Amino acid sequence: MRLTLRRHNRITRFVLAAGVVAALAAVPVASGERGLHEVALHNVLSVRSDAVACPQGTPPEADECFARSGGGVVPGVGMIAQSYTFVVDTNSPSCPTGDVLLPAAGRLTVAGKGEIAVALAGPPDCYVPSESVRQAKQPFTVTGGTGRFVGASGSGVVEHDTQPTGSGGSSGSDTWVGTLAVPGIAFDLTPPVLTGAIAKSVRAPRGKTRVRVAYRVNSLDDVDGAVGVTCIPRSRSWFRIGHKTVKCSTTDTSGNAARAKFIVTVKRRR
Repeated sequence: MRLTLRRHNRITRFVLAAGVVAALAAVPVASGERGLHEVALHNVLSVRSDAVACPQGTPPEADECFARSGGGVVPGVGMIAQSYTFVVDTNSPSCPTGDVLLPAAGRLTVAGKGEIAVALAGPPDCYVPSESVRQAKQPFTVTGGTGRFVGASGSGVVEHDTQPTGSGGSSGSDTWVGTLAVPGIAFDLTPPVLTGAIAKSVRAPRGKTRVRVAYRVNSLDDVDGAVGVTCIPRSRSWFRIGHKTVKCSTTDTSGNAARAKFIVTVKRRR
């Protein structure tokens, strides 16, 4: 996912690919604050499609509908879940060699922060299926939002990449490229800071080849405060004589991740 973020006069905009359209961290912008922020992120939002009955209000020419859903952590945004209906007309005279995608509505939900409403339009070209993969591009418009996304607006194109799974469904990814404007929102793009991930050396009890080793790694985020840390192996695990790398990671509520590692050395007691 490539995400370019610009903030100016209380309006935040972003462009992203191979992932999801959304933005947040939702720190209120100070009155009169001005500036330009840009950031590039890389991530992939995996999705799944399952055949469903077409919802009420679907265009009458639709003869296939698929619930397309998925989720993932997007740095600078948080935990994202997308949900919308993939509406298909397989008998359109305007596309004799393929199918046509029809207008549909959906939402992008950011955990604990609100939803972004999107309207998907019919694409300008045919949706050409094959035995192994289906690909299509579909324009979208941001029509509003809830929670911290009240007043959201924007537009762009979503590219669908779908592969049949053989069980009646399919899996793949969505690539959203577009813009989003949210009045009064700044984004948290700073990862937490890990402390305590420093090399440690201990001696095993006489005649023993291993020992329990305790350590403490903390994480502090400038928005969320103290954030939980996961280390592998965890503190008070058994470590054998020799060298072992401990890997620690943490993620804040805006999806910004931090990682650190250190070496634990266990020596024989003389």
